[in-house]
Amino acid sequence: MRGLGWVALAAALLGPGAARAAPDDPGAALRSAAEQCLASNAARVSASTQTLTEAVSFLVDDLCAEQITHVSQYRTNMKTIAALQANPPQPQFTASAERPVLGAFEDQQNASAARQTELIKQLKVDPATGELITPPGFDSTLSLRSMAGSIFQISITQSEFKASAAKAVLAAKEAAAKH
Repeated sequence: MRGLGWVALAAALLGPGAARAAPDDPGAALRSAAEQCLASNAARVSASTQTLTEAVSFLVDDLCAEQITHVSQYRTNMKTIAALQANPPQPQFTASAERPVLGAFEDQQNASAARQTELIKQLKVDPATGELITPPGFDSTLSLRSMAGSIFQISITQSEFKASAAKAVLAAKEAAAKH
């Protein structure tokens, strides 16, 4: 689809409140800030751009990009924490009848897995930026598991906000036409 056709399709499929966070969702404030940025700037951007596509792109990709990025980061990092907590590092070595005592290397690897598992329990997401807050000593390569999901989440989040931006710009154009 060209232009904003995909935005209209996304808006139709998502419905008027489908992408909204539940009131008790800690990410709701981030989403609200992004929506507020779009709504408060839609009239000005609409008046200074030629097309709906230009207005939506400028709002989502430039003017409100920081707020939208915070929403995307929050979602991605909450999923990362959930995935890490559901599948923490496991000890790789166990004693057996053939080898009743583990060596120093095996003990070190098992201790590292146990330490990372405890650190995973301390992971948090900054409610103001959506950034992952890690405790000292956390092995950040563990969070790389979610990189592909992060890219996908950014695309979904931008699509949701493009639909919101299109609605805001159209409402601003309609209001301007009445005056």
